[in-house]
Formats: sequence, C-alpha cells, structure tokens
Amino acid sequence: MGTVRAPEHDLEKGELEEVNPTQAFFNEVAALRQENKDIQAKIQTIRELQTESLSKVTDEETAAVNNQISAHVAELSKINAEMTRRIKALASKTKEDSDNATHVKLIEKEFKQAIHRYQEVEVEYKKKMREQLARQYLIVNPDATEEDIKRVQEEGNQPIFLTAIMDARREQGSSALNEVRNRYKEIQKIEQTMEELADLFTQLNQLVYQQDEAIEESRAKAEKTAEDVEAGANTLGVAVEHAKRARKNKWWLLIIVFIILLIIIFAVLFTIKPWE
Repeated sequence: MGTVRAPEHDLEKGELEEVNPTQAFFNEVAALRQENKDIQAKIQTIRELQTESLSKVTDEETAAVNNQISAHVAELSKINAEMTRRIKALASKTKEDSDNATHVKLIEKEFKQAIHRYQEVEVEYKKKMREQLARQYLIVNPDATEEDIKRVQEEGNQPIFLTAIMDARREQGSSALNEVRNRYKEIQKIEQTMEELADLFTQLNQLVYQQDEAIEESRAKAEKTAEDVEAGANTLGVAVEHAKRARKNKWWLLIIVFIILLIIIFAVLFTIKPWE
C-alpha cells in the first residue's frame, strides 16, 4: 500500500506529512484519546473553580472566579465541538465491521463518559447556586413564601428583591441583590452549556460508518433472494390450492358418473325385466 499525505493530529486539516493510512488512523486515535484526558482534566478544573466561587464573600472575588469559569467553559465548548467533529470524521472513514471501528467506538464511549461527567458537574453547581439564591433572598425577606423563593430561583426576579430591600437594611439588601444577579447569570450559562452537551450526545449517537461494498452487495442479494423465495412460496401455495380443488372436483365427477351408471342400469333392468 502506498503512502498518502495526512495530518499528524487530524485526518482533515493541519500540517500535512507523508503518513501510511494505517499509521495516520492510529495517530488520530492516539491524539483523540489524549484529547479526551485533557477534557476530563479541564472538567475537574471547572468543578474546583465552581466550588471556589460558591465560597467567595465579596462581589469582586466572586466576579473574578466566575470570569475564570466562563473562560474555561468557553474553551471546553470549542474543544468538545472539535472532538465531536473529529470522531465523526474518523467514523465516516472506518468500515463498520472492521477492527478500526472498535477503536473509534471506544473513543466515542470515553468521550460520552466525559460529557456525562461534565453534565453532572454543571447540574450540581446549578443546584448549589439555586440554594444560595434562596438563602440570599431570605436574608432580606425572612417571611418569603416558597413561591417567592422559587420565582427568584427560576427567574432571577429582581422586583421581588427590590421590594424586600425597602424593608431591610439597604447595604445588606443591595449586596444580596448583586449576588442574585450574578448567580442567575451563571445559572443561565449553565443551562446553555447543558443544551450544547445534549446536542453533542445527539451527534455522537448518529455516527455513520462506511459500509463494506462486498457486504452491501451480499446484503442486497440476500434481500433479493428472500423476496424471490417469498414470491415462489406464494406461487406454490396458489398451485397447491388449485391442485387440491382439482382433486376434489375429480372425485365429485367420479361419484356423479357412478350414480348416473347406477340409474341407467336400474332403468334397463326394469325395462327388460329379466326375472320374468
């Protein structure tokens, strides 16, 4: 087999070099597996930053950590999208019944596990922020109802806060309001991230592998044979039914002929009366 020009870390783009097709495939597999490890490490970094954000006291500290989180999330979003594209590209160049498909499916499985872990981290962070929103609201409005708290958690309802601040210490209430604004923005970002992750799952579940032409030809022949057998069976069934009817009609004809002969014999006997 000759050589082709293929990227070192990507089968579709990048710096080109002379690489054997088989070697190019395994280079990409190795690169994707390393990329997946990097993704898992970045997810852990995001989780640690989220924990740090929840423990900050001042608005400035919280904003600084949240900016770091946003930067890592944006970077990871691009990495995940590119990872999905590369897995799809590799799958489309791999025959489904080949050993190479096993390597691609393993990468897909590992990547899905990382995405699932990322979803768990985001869900947990959202849950804790919602709890923090409820605590902040209760600071300025200890008599808040469950419905009020739910509206703040789901809508970041600032008018409710402003009303509560009128009856609370202004400095404390303003700080709580800023906290609500920040946390609600983070919750919105998490919801957007969750939508992106769900879309990645959908794309991965729709991976398309190459079909071996020989297999496809055999499959087509098998389907044609099955159709012919079914058609033949139907024809044979009709023929058998016709044969059954013919045999049945033959027996009825014999019976009728026999009866007619008996009638003729009796008619002749009674005419000539041989016994007289």
